[in-house]
Amino acid sequence: MEAATNVVPISQLTDEQVIRGTFGVYTAKELMAMEIPEPTWLVPSILPQGLTILSGKPKSGKSWMALGLALAISSGGYALGELALQGPRRVLYLALEDTKRRLQNRIKQLDVDVSDDLCIRNEWPAGEEGLAYLDRWLDAFPTDLVIIDTLARLRGEVIFTSDSYRLDYQDVSAIKTLADQYDTAIVCLHHNRKSTAHSKIEMVSGTFGVTGAADTVMVLLRKDQKTNGELYVIGRDVEEREFAIDFSPEDGWTLKGDAEKFRQSESRRNIIELLEEEGDGGMRAKDIAEGLDYNYSTTRVLLSKMLKDGTISREKIGKDTRYQYKP
Repeated sequence: MEAATNVVPISQLTDEQVIRGTFGVYTAKELMAMEIPEPTWLVPSILPQGLTILSGKPKSGKSWMALGLALAISSGGYALGELALQGPRRVLYLALEDTKRRLQNRIKQLDVDVSDDLCIRNEWPAGEEGLAYLDRWLDAFPTDLVIIDTLARLRGEVIFTSDSYRLDYQDVSAIKTLADQYDTAIVCLHHNRKSTAHSKIEMVSGTFGVTGAADTVMVLLRKDQKTNGELYVIGRDVEEREFAIDFSPEDGWTLKGDAEKFRQSESRRNIIELLEEEGDGGMRAKDIAEGLDYNYSTTRVLLSKMLKDGTISREKIGKDTRYQYKP
């Protein structure tokens, strides 16, 4: 084999040339001169390219959300019923905890258009073999989104040791490497831990190696067993937000808006309904809080806002300040 031409012997390179060439070092000035594209979004403001962990308690509706996203993104429809998408895009959905019958029934319930751009598989190898299969798929069939339901099924058996953080980070990073290599989005469904957590991101099962290796983390919180929920989203390219969402078998998960605003508007409606029931006598702030099982301090703040915008009124009756609603 002939020697390559135009190759400068390393002995003739300066130390700086060797270091920068070997380690890929660049200066801050060079960085600022680079044209770096903005992240590609599969779902605006929620799901960018890269690796996403979607976590929630068992039976909380994670698979319904995954199916809804797969259908919407592959057809170019509306994600979560509200967010317009570009499309159609190719989606690979590894529904490893579902059967063909269950998936068919759910799609019938949702009554939406289906696309040949949505490919589904109910079985997939685990561990390194599973990653190798996924690598071959992405190489042969450029895919915009891969949904893996669940991460545990793809990882296979996990042995918990004192080195669990490193193993979690290593396994999840291997999936992220494929997402980065093929400029695609990969969403792995995962479970919340059973024990209590101090923050929403700590609800995700496993060590911080799972969430630390991911680009984006979504936590699905079911507020009741029927309809209401919240979706917490945080990530490297995603603004930390909480969304109010509702569920029905006919529509799947639908977006209702910012969770805090939605909670406030819902609390306002509950206060108005309670005051309407009470009638002309009005109610004290303490009685309103107790009647609705709300925090007293939070209730007083909300009552103050409702007074300011004219939604309710108040009057002094003896030593009591009573709040009233008069439409």
